[in-house]
Amino acid sequence: TMSELNNDPLRGTEVARYMLDERGINERTLNKFQVAQSVDRGGTWWGAPIFDEEGQCRMVKHTNLARTGNKKHIFSTQPPFHAPFGLPLVGDSDKSLIICEGEIDAMSIYQTLKDKRIPVISVPSASNHQWIENCWATLSRMETIFIASDMDDAGENMFITLSKRLGVERCKRVVIPNPYNDVNEWFYKESPTEE
Repeated sequence: TMSELNNDPLRGTEVARYMLDERGINERTLNKFQVAQSVDRGGTWWGAPIFDEEGQCRMVKHTNLARTGNKKHIFSTQPPFHAPFGLPLVGDSDKSLIICEGEIDAMSIYQTLKDKRIPVISVPSASNHQWIENCWATLSRMETIFIASDMDDAGENMFITLSKRLGVERCKRVVIPNPYNDVNEWFYKESPTEE
């Protein structure tokens, strides 16, 4: 069913091809984030598992590979659980964290950092911050929080809101260079280094 995480290997799947060809995300990164493929409801979907701080998968957000015009087709398993994508990759000894807006942005940054691993998570929404309470233990021990939100009004508002909630002194904005709006667009077109 679509509510359970599919643990089948991604090698050779439509999801693996799409992520590499259209987004520049390799199979190793997809596996680190436990991305899955499912075929149902007349389409192929990539699944982003959402875990709680104890490591339990609480929800899967499914995004269809096909779009209608520019519109994404997304649904999540029920009941909803608001927590960041990528939370299991944050280690107990980590003191820095990167927060971005989308799952693909998180995987782009992770892949760009190579071995200089600062964990990267993405939030469920740029405007709804219910997720904070579901990972407060993780957030509270961070000394530095880099926020790589999109370079638009929603992204700026996300940075301001998170800075107020998480502490202005430890939050830093990652500036995505013009003409790019989000991390994946920048990553895919320019292949930036970890600096």
